[in-house]
Amino acid sequence: MRQFGRTVRADQVNSTYNSVRLRGVRRPGPNLPMRNPFLGRAGVRSIKVRAGPAILMTVLLLSRGLSASAQTPTPTAAITVSNGSGSPGQSGASIPVSLASLNGAQVTGLNFDLSFDTARLSLSNVTIGQAASDAGKNLSFSQPADGTVRVIVFGVNVTPIAEGDVANVIFDVLPSAPGGGSALSLSNAAATNPSGGGVTTSLSNGSFTVLASPTPTPPPTATSTPTPTATRTPTP
Repeated sequence: MRQFGRTVRADQVNSTYNSVRLRGVRRPGPNLPMRNPFLGRAGVRSIKVRAGPAILMTVLLLSRGLSASAQTPTPTAAITVSNGSGSPGQSGASIPVSLASLNGAQVTGLNFDLSFDTARLSLSNVTIGQAASDAGKNLSFSQPADGTVRVIVFGVNVTPIAEGDVANVIFDVLPSAPGGGSALSLSNAAATNPSGGGVTTSLSNGSFTVLASPTPTPPPTATSTPTPTATRTPTP
């Protein structure tokens, strides 16, 4: 190291120790443990400093916690099912499924399963959502099991899908459907990026509520009023 313009070997530094000044902290005596004045701030630890005259040394050690906090958040495709409702016997109840791209995620395709209550709903159709359509994607669906619809959004391009609706799942409400709510549950989801790699997914389920039919008011019962019968009075 260099002191006042001349080179000093490291073994010459440990001969005589004066007070060491480190960012305004002064401690007397040789070979004393120096507390880093930054101790207490996140990611800084104190060390033992050995220094000779007019030599200033500042050493900062970053903790593992600081390195971990600086990690880049994971890009995530958030898939959400909307809530819906309908009356018994109603047809064409549309439930949107939307995509949100979190932490810079770029989603070029995705698939998911959606489960529903077969005591209340029957699947009518699945149509492509506006966001997926705008990105030039296609949609296909199937029913791998009773009460489950599998939806695939894909395309021959690698255009990322903007945030918005990617599919519309359309149900018919059974005429015999009991009133109340039932879950619309997502599972088996996957998403891809422009490079063909996978994108982490997060799923938010929805629900469908069957509205109770109003109890019909019975019509009033007609009552007949007896007509008085005319009687002939004999003439005296």
